[in-house]
Amino acid sequence: MSRVKSPKPDHRLPTARRESPAAGEAERVVVMALAIVTLSGAAALMHELLWTRRLVDLLGASAESMTRVFGSFFLGLAIGSAVAGYLLRRLRRPWRAAGVAEIAVALLSLVILTLPAWSDRLWLALGPDGLTSASGASIKLLLSVMLVGAPAFCMGLVLPLVIAALADNRDMQPKRVVWLYAANTFGGVLGLVGVTWFVLPWLRADGAILLACSLNLLAGVCLLAIDRRATDRHVSTSRPSEAALPQRKLMFVAAWSGFGLLAFEVAAAQLVMLFAPLSYYAPAVILGTVLLMLASASAWVAARGASQAVAPTVLAAGAALVLTPPLFQVAVQMFSPEPAATLAGFTLRMLGFALVVLGPAFFVGGLIFPRLLSLASVKGQVRVDTIAWLIAINGVGGFLGAEVMNRYLLPSLGIFVACGALALAYVLVAAVLFALEDHPQRGGLAAIAVAVAALIGFFTQAWFASLPHYNPNLGFEVVAEIFGRDGPIAVVQNRQLGRAILLSNQYILGGTNARADQERQAHMALALHPEPRDVAFIGVATGITPGAATLHSDMNVTAVELSEQVVTAAREHFHRENHDLARSRVRIVVEDGRTYLAACAGKFDVVIGDLFLPWAPGEGRLFSLEHYAGVRRALKPNGLFCQWLPMYQLTPEQFDLIARTFRSVFPDAQLFRGTLGWQQPTIALVGWNEGGLDWSVVESRCDEIRSADVVQDPVVRSASGMAMMYVGALSVAEHGPVNTLGNVALELSASRERITGDPGKKYFYGSRWLSFLEGAESGRQQLPPFVREMRAVGLEISKWEFAAQRPDFPGLEEQRGRILSRLPEQLLQGSKQSRTFWPGNSELLNSSPGL
Repeated sequence: MSRVKSPKPDHRLPTARRESPAAGEAERVVVMALAIVTLSGAAALMHELLWTRRLVDLLGASAESMTRVFGSFFLGLAIGSAVAGYLLRRLRRPWRAAGVAEIAVALLSLVILTLPAWSDRLWLALGPDGLTSASGASIKLLLSVMLVGAPAFCMGLVLPLVIAALADNRDMQPKRVVWLYAANTFGGVLGLVGVTWFVLPWLRADGAILLACSLNLLAGVCLLAIDRRATDRHVSTSRPSEAALPQRKLMFVAAWSGFGLLAFEVAAAQLVMLFAPLSYYAPAVILGTVLLMLASASAWVAARGASQAVAPTVLAAGAALVLTPPLFQVAVQMFSPEPAATLAGFTLRMLGFALVVLGPAFFVGGLIFPRLLSLASVKGQVRVDTIAWLIAINGVGGFLGAEVMNRYLLPSLGIFVACGALALAYVLVAAVLFALEDHPQRGGLAAIAVAVAALIGFFTQAWFASLPHYNPNLGFEVVAEIFGRDGPIAVVQNRQLGRAILLSNQYILGGTNARADQERQAHMALALHPEPRDVAFIGVATGITPGAATLHSDMNVTAVELSEQVVTAAREHFHRENHDLARSRVRIVVEDGRTYLAACAGKFDVVIGDLFLPWAPGEGRLFSLEHYAGVRRALKPNGLFCQWLPMYQLTPEQFDLIARTFRSVFPDAQLFRGTLGWQQPTIALVGWNEGGLDWSVVESRCDEIRSADVVQDPVVRSASGMAMMYVGALSVAEHGPVNTLGNVALELSASRERITGDPGKKYFYGSRWLSFLEGAESGRQQLPPFVREMRAVGLEISKWEFAAQRPDFPGLEEQRGRILSRLPEQLLQGSKQSRTFWPGNSELLNSSPGL
């Protein structure tokens, strides 16, 4: 008879029952921690975007300024994590420390709200020479570190401290660390979506900053509440005798993971912007895609567990990255860059494009660091100090990766080859990791990785180097390509435009066939001032407009341009059209135009603003109340400011916004137009520091220009020509919004209009433009008779040109004859005048005796 063994007593069930209240409380704390780090991540990404926007207002919209902000943010995070790792041995209440850190983020971020109140005074005290000197660069760097680095440092403390607070829980498994990291990253996605599509449009920049600070305060209060309920415990972080991976290897891979991902993010942003329309929303979609893939990769690792083998993941990341250029070529055929019916439709389309092109590389690359976090344990015990240092080293690597890609790889290799070079580096790192592994086949695995690296190198050189950075369907011949931190630019030419600059594959700067119109932007402004001697231009483009100023004698010309690549293109490829800008007396300053003018006081007789793209990120600042006020301070007492507007890129509401803002600073503003045509009309907002428009000054200046016999444009060779381009005094409803640095109203409106619906139907050209001119004719001030007459003639010419698009339109010849009979002989004659410089359709002049 066999004995039946009685079952052994199961001590686990009673134990679980006895510990269930504590275990339940621990689970609730973990859930709360996940919610808090998600909230913290959302606030962090909101701050990053808003800090970047606000620091651009302070430092300028150059790539150098963006790099300073970016670097200060990541270095601040890294240093915060490192300090957290150091403090963990001494802290008994990490919940409280994390709460204080969140509250500190909110308080330190409030300083950025005050930037518009004092930033211009800072540059004014420094002066233009100091701004562009080494001391100016040092002050910009110091401000970046103080304004961004300090709150980012406090952000970097939070996640390690929360992990430390949970680490003494016996159920705290390594994968929960990864879940916390994933939740923090996913919070960044939520913050990005919220601030881009909802908060900033509704609350504007100031309100968005306050909301982000409120989220930090909420997270801090929640952490302090948890601290009050928790028992003081000391988290043991003594160095163990063994680790899951050698510490040096962990740190090396963490550094490379940050380096590779941030380097690729910089390249990816330029890559996608070759396709995506310039707008406030497109860069946000790119960043959102990156964060979504990183959060998804972290969640994948947390759900499935981590493998000890990191090298295969690094190898796979390199393989995925090398697929990015081919995927881009496929995606541009699958998706359309045209405006969508709604903002949601545009967002989803761009998200689909970014997921196809960037998703594989960022997902696979995003698996590396979470696996390191899960491996930072000893016999299942989470090592919080190691985790803190991993986060810190990863942040330093990210900063270095972004710097190397921005400063060296992109300028020297271009986008596609830079992606290939980065993929090659990933595979070589994998080869090193294979060689260091304790594996019997490590030599063979390393050899395979080297072979893959050789294959990637071949494809990079043979294929990626030949891929174009422009759309071949645009019908351009590429004369030259110039790579740099501002993105790729190409000097292109075709029959319609002549030679021009193509910026980021989508925006044309200048065009030699429109040389007369571009020179006129300088000539007309200079004809309005009695004695222009010191002149500043905001924007260089092809250099034709500032170069035209050299045709006027005794003039000191300063041209401020944001992009050094554009300056290089203007000097090397447009020297015939811009009067040899490289050797002329034009002083070119590579600096942000708003920042430079803010540093000048009473320096210029005339300031001329180029045609700026209203929806381009950062350019809305050049239509802001603060910028106009800074320009007025830069003028001499009798100085004037002439800001040209591309009316064919503005809706009536956007023009009213700009006009109201301009008139708030220059109450006696006047309007002139740059051409008589209706297809791409431009208009000049002209304001005086003191006084106003004086037609006797215009007559005198035009006589001087005609006597010098250098400038060929008939518009400025007689006061009648200037009167023909006159629209009238700027009239706009006094009560209404203005565009400021705090509300970014123009950029948000123009961006949304650009990517939704059919924006061309709302812009000023065709019949809408003619209606605007007719409306501007009524209710004007007393004018000299010749001005009233020639203004009416100018409107008739525009109507004739609009009607002439239909050759069968009745009465065209009769209307043309009436116009010619009203044009004064002085406007039609002159030894240097020609059809090339006529400000409209030269067919009007076919029977003119003077031309």
